[in-house]
Amino acid sequence: GKKIGYKLFAEALSRVNKNKDIILSVANYNQKAISFYKNLGFVETDETEEYTLKSGAKITEIKMVRPAQQTS
Repeated sequence: GKKIGYKLFAEALSRVNKNKDIILSVANYNQKAISFYKNLGFVETDETEEYTLKSGAKITEIKMVRPAQQTS
């Protein structure tokens, strides 16, 4: 509740090339994380990937992208 995640991510974003898309994956059931990333400008894509853990459990991740900032 202290916005530490936003501060950390803002710092990370300040260190990357703003002229390139930023892509990440997040578990499709993790709505809190998906909302967090949407608030940072990421959008969901149609791309998914499924992983099988050693336990046999399967996790589906969705790809999210934060489009490059266009400069004029």
